[in-house]
Amino acid sequence: SSAADAWAVGVQCPSCDNTGTLTLHWNGTRWSMVLSPAPGPKDNTLNDVADVSPSDAWAVGSYGNSNCTTAATVILHWNGTAWSTAKSPDPGAGCNELDGVSALSATSLWAVGRYCKQAVNHCHTLIVRSDGTGWSTVASPNPGAADFDSLSEVSADSASDAWAVGNYCTTDSCAVVKTLMLHWNGTAWSQVPSPNPGPIDFVNGVKAISPTAHASVGE
Repeated sequence: SSAADAWAVGVQCPSCDNTGTLTLHWNGTRWSMVLSPAPGPKDNTLNDVADVSPSDAWAVGSYGNSNCTTAATVILHWNGTAWSTAKSPDPGAGCNELDGVSALSATSLWAVGRYCKQAVNHCHTLIVRSDGTGWSTVASPNPGAADFDSLSEVSADSASDAWAVGNYCTTDSCAVVKTLMLHWNGTAWSQVPSPNPGPIDFVNGVKAISPTAHASVGE
């Protein structure tokens, strides 16, 4: 939120079979570790962070076991003093995961990822939203005929302009993977056509600058 306030998040491995969340803070001079909750019994992971102000930041990820059958979403909130666990949706029977978060304001927050109805090969896009009082799921497209759709990042520049990116499979073996671009117009999320130069394409990051300027990266 300023030159003296930045966050980085990830994973720490006390034993590497029981990972914990990792949050690092920049105060304008140096990075230091800040204590953060590990809400699950194992495999606690943070994938992204976004801040509104020095007293309002959000980090997202997941926890679960090694084969992902009981993975649940993780959302942590920073209030200026400490990180705490926020209640987050888990719509799937397993492998609920959040990979990206965007904080437009204290009352306009997005997070994206995926959830699985049965197992890791039956996954769907997951988009959750907060108005500052709690997080809830928002309907999102799933174009993959192979029943595998996932979102990796989200970015919003206004209440009526946000983008989420990821990928989906067109075959059960995921031999063909296509880029996935979703747009929020203030009312609903819809798929927008996107380039696919190869048989296997991924989009991992997106930045919404204005309603007419957006950038994305992938492989």
